[in-house]
Amino acid sequence: MIGTTATNAANRALVLSFANKLTIIFAVLAVIPGLITMFRLNGDERKGYFEQLHARSVSRAHLFFAIAGFGLVVTLASFFLAVCGMYVAGAASMGDNMPSFVRFMRGFWGFAPALIVSFGFGALLSGLLPKLQTIAWVLPAYGFFSLYLGALMNFPRWATQLTPFGWVNTVPVKAVNWGTAGWMTALGVILVFAGYIAYRRRDLLEN
Repeated sequence: MIGTTATNAANRALVLSFANKLTIIFAVLAVIPGLITMFRLNGDERKGYFEQLHARSVSRAHLFFAIAGFGLVVTLASFFLAVCGMYVAGAASMGDNMPSFVRFMRGFWGFAPALIVSFGFGALLSGLLPKLQTIAWVLPAYGFFSLYLGALMNFPRWATQLTPFGWVNTVPVKAVNWGTAGWMTALGVILVFAGYIAYRRRDLLEN
């Protein structure tokens, strides 16, 4: 017969595997409010809501980074709260057999850089190609499809790595790959700044 220790270990492994699937869903959903916020840069500009700001000599840098910063904070905060909620719900049902909160936070730290890249791609399109900014929705949509359903459809590894979500290992089951997390975070920041440069150089949008 399997001992109590082995049974608890198996239960924790099962919980972490299920947590990985939920974390993927949370990560994709967390991108949505951030991109919606970022896209308001062009939507509100077309509607003339920024005319008073431009009349007061508010710089484009101030406007762009205020919206981008708020959108990114909303994305990361939404994801963090989702991971915390998942842990609290699991702890309430499993008690002492629940994996530690630090272990669950692997999911947040693992997927946060992918969120930054996805948001940065949206920021780049907002500044460079405002009429095509909705293309940014492809990343979270395909990321969810390839990771959540790709295993059932035998997707090759390269097909899952077409989005930043596919570069994240199976956290929280495994430890965070900090090397991958580092370059993805840097890439996301570069995309945001590239979006600002493009926004600064283009004409303001009108109806």
